Amino acid sequence: MAENGIRQLGLPRIGHFADKLRPEPMHCEINAWQHYIDLLYLEAVRRGKFDPFVSALVAPIGNRDGDVKVGQPQKTLLRVSDIDSVGERARKQEMLQKSEEDLKQYLQKTGFPHVRGGGLGYLASRVKEHFSDETNRYNKLPVRLIGNQAIALARYYYRLVDTLENEDETEAQTIQRLALSKIGECLRNAGGLFNRIETNSAQVAELKEMCSMYFNLMSLFFSSSVNVTTWTIGYAIPYHANLLCTRYGVGYGIVSLQAKEAKHSGVKEDLTLTNRSNVSTATGKWWQVMRSNYVRSFYLPEHQPMPSSYTSHYQSRSPPHCYQSNVCNCGRNKENDLLSCQVCFSTINLVTCASRGLTESVLCALKPVVCKQCNTRFADNLSLLSHLKFCNATEVRKVAIQPTLMTVPSLKEAFRSRGLSTAGTKEILIKRLEGALAGEG
Repeated sequence: MAENGIRQLGLPRIGHFADKLRPEPMHCEINAWQHYIDLLYLEAVRRGKFDPFVSALVAPIGNRDGDVKVGQPQKTLLRVSDIDSVGERARKQEMLQKSEEDLKQYLQKTGFPHVRGGGLGYLASRVKEHFSDETNRYNKLPVRLIGNQAIALARYYYRLVDTLENEDETEAQTIQRLALSKIGECLRNAGGLFNRIETNSAQVAELKEMCSMYFNLMSLFFSSSVNVTTWTIGYAIPYHANLLCTRYGVGYGIVSLQAKEAKHSGVKEDLTLTNRSNVSTATGKWWQVMRSNYVRSFYLPEHQPMPSSYTSHYQSRSPPHCYQSNVCNCGRNKENDLLSCQVCFSTINLVTCASRGLTESVLCALKPVVCKQCNTRFADNLSLLSHLKFCNATEVRKVAIQPTLMTVPSLKEAFRSRGLSTAGTKEILIKRLEGALAGEG
């Protein structure tokens, strides 16, 4: 803005709106677990571990890692919002159940009949269908999680991560697998904290720690997969959770839309009860509906003789068996005299990296290739080759380009090649290009 001669005339408005608008916790958690299972799926495909991954996804839950209920049928979660008739709905459900049974039989034949998993049969059938299409195999999964599926992933994510282990995996692959395990644990703990209605300052501090750890691990080990949801959980939710706890003494789950979407659907149905939809006066349809909603939701509960009751919709994200003495906090089995399992013990070094930066050993494992000219590390030779081509092109540009002797079209072409703005007079363009060339040097 300063380069183009623009100056700020007042305080920015984004700060005012940033305190008013808050990310919705339920859908933010669902989006995060959607992103997480995409990472697991792509990693399983790259490692050739798709069959164990799908078998863990569809396998029964069981009470704990050593106790599996093989004969217990798992419910299939269907999305029937786009189905018109009852007959079509029944045929669709029968087809999906048959597909799920065929998938279970296939997994039993391939040698994974007693695997512990998440009990997500419908999701596994969609994943297998996506994998069978070779043109889209390395794309993200075309599925949309719902709340129950996200909670199931939060409880039993570690069983999916354990299927990625290979006997001949490299040190970099081991680090990525351990990072995925710790990311899932941080996301599970954070989701359990920011969905609470009642909280305290200690839980808010723990939430900030879990969210920061989640964001740092994603940024260090899966930097190309960081998206808006990752940043929202890492920074926005802890900030607003602290505000709500400080000002009102409530948890961040107070702004959740869980159990409220059905009420909103009811309001939409109420709008069809009258034909006054185009009337904008005080007796119009919208005014009538909102007045009725206020009376039912606020006035009557406050003035009724019996005290109002609250039904909690909160569900714990921790596995039911993780409170036993021989089970780690993540859900895996451990020795009674140990504080954690072997996987959690191996992630201590990654936690240190997320807090203080990459250590030399982890950096050498993730980026073993070194550029001889600038000593910059890269993950493979292909990245190094791209870096060398860019450096050579930059040196050629610095020798050939003299901004003061260039015309306006030449200056704009140089800016377009660098992805910079082409607005401004010739003097501004010359100064901007000189600054860009200095930054490249």
